[in-house]
Amino acid sequence: MSNCLTLSSRRATARLEATDHTKAEPSLQALSILHLVDLICHLWQQYVNVALLPLAASSVVVRREMVVFNNQTVSKIEGATNALMQRLIDG
Repeated sequence: MSNCLTLSSRRATARLEATDHTKAEPSLQALSILHLVDLICHLWQQYVNVALLPLAASSVVVRREMVVFNNQTVSKIEGATNALMQRLIDG
């Protein structure tokens, strides 16, 4: 999942870099992608907290590893999103 969302953010960043911002207003199409990435990230976090973590309640080690994996995944998504937002702001 994080690979798909990271890829979407990278594609939006590439599109943003490819456009000429000198004479026209910047394209805000990247904001629609950011909105979708944000929505999917929130849904993923809710799914993990409601469905997956209760299944691992009996094993502390498995639960800890799931939390670490989830945090790394969300961190990658947030990093790609932040990079896209910074490029959008910088114009």
